[in-house]
Amino acid sequence: MRKLVFAAVIILMILVGCDIDNAAESETSDISLELVRPIFWEEFETSDVTVNLKVESAQNIDSLTVFIDGDLLHTFYEEPYETIMQVNEPGTHNIYVVATDVIGGTVSSGIVNFAIELPDV
Repeated sequence: MRKLVFAAVIILMILVGCDIDNAAESETSDISLELVRPIFWEEFETSDVTVNLKVESAQNIDSLTVFIDGDLLHTFYEEPYETIMQVNEPGTHNIYVVATDVIGGTVSSGIVNFAIELPDV
């Protein structure tokens, strides 16, 4: 009788399916990051550079880190993701941002070039 019950359970598992694994479900990051400003090749006539970011994520955002010319200049930890940064060197510069969510997922924005054209004094 035991063999019959055991065989019936095995057949039932095969027919119905049984997903037995010890894999833990993991959360995934789905971050959308947009560098709203500066725009490509925007020219600033002062050293004040307006930085405006838009981010959406399935997870909460932990930080947004802003790099200008490869140097970390500012980290946002909460909205609004907008600030004015000082770039005192005239000429062409670049900016990009790295967003990190609370589960450690990251995404980088594209690199945006901009220019500082200070008037002669």
